[in-house]
Amino acid sequence: MLLHAAAYKHVPLVEANVCAGLANNIFGTRAALDAAIACGLKRFTLISTDKAVRPTNVLGSSGSVVPLFREQIASGGTGTVTHPEITRYFMTIPEAAQLVLQATGMAQGGEVFVLDMGEPVKLVDLARQTVELSGCTVRDGQEPDWDIPITFTGLRPAKAI
Repeated sequence: MLLHAAAYKHVPLVEANVCAGLANNIFGTRAALDAAIACGLKRFTLISTDKAVRPTNVLGSSGSVVPLFREQIASGGTGTVTHPEITRYFMTIPEAAQLVLQATGMAQGGEVFVLDMGEPVKLVDLARQTVELSGCTVRDGQEPDWDIPITFTGLRPAKAI
């Protein structure tokens, strides 16, 4: 069995390096597939996710917002969120790995599995909860003297490729 998840799907990275992104995604996947065939492997699982480069929506990963919020609170700074309506799905790395292995075991050949990641969470709610669970208070328009403000940095502009 070969699990392949080495894709560049991080939008700003690919936008800035379109040719490199395409080459990595297409030729890298082809090279991994050719290696699996050459070794006689019976299973090849392509994990299509933007989390392959820096997993931002898996709890405890290098790109997770949870450690970022904790760091911002510990420094007494501002909790930052891109937009009040932004949501993300969260699961632990072991949960994600277990779902991938289950899907690989169930596959007969050529199927596409969409993994159930549960319900999305509003990042502003997560930021507020993280502040409160840290024993601090959220500073807002109603409570300007409280500990940690939550600010919105704005969405990244969309670019056509």
